[in-house]
Amino acid sequence: MPKIKTNRIKYPTGWELIEPTLRELEAKMREAENDPHDGKRKCETLWPIFRIAHQKSRYIYDLYHRRSEISKELYEFCLDQGYADRNLIAKWKKDSCINQEKLAAGNDQGMSVFAAYDAYSHGITTLPLHACAESPST
Repeated sequence: MPKIKTNRIKYPTGWELIEPTLRELEAKMREAENDPHDGKRKCETLWPIFRIAHQKSRYIYDLYHRRSEISKELYEFCLDQGYADRNLIAKWKKDSCINQEKLAAGNDQGMSVFAAYDAYSHGITTLPLHACAESPST
């Protein structure tokens, strides 16, 4: 007897935990796509759609990379099925690596404010990358 192929997708374990949130965001997406665009520019009608797509991708990114609450299999499934934008998540991963390197080097914004203040008060327009001061020098 031949095998019967079905179009049903087999969801990985853990899908039932994130499904309600993703369904809610998809409902918001449909609502944003069907909203009337009276008096809005063409680009303004796309802003809510981009915001919701960004929110879905950020949700998946946070669950896997920040909180480690979903498996790699479920994460890859979400990316493959289009629930999240793979390129946007790659950008966030890259940015988080850069931010971690900055923190490790001691160049976070809180410490470089004093160096920027010194440069401004002395009329310097460029700062070296390693400019980091603990207190302003007068």
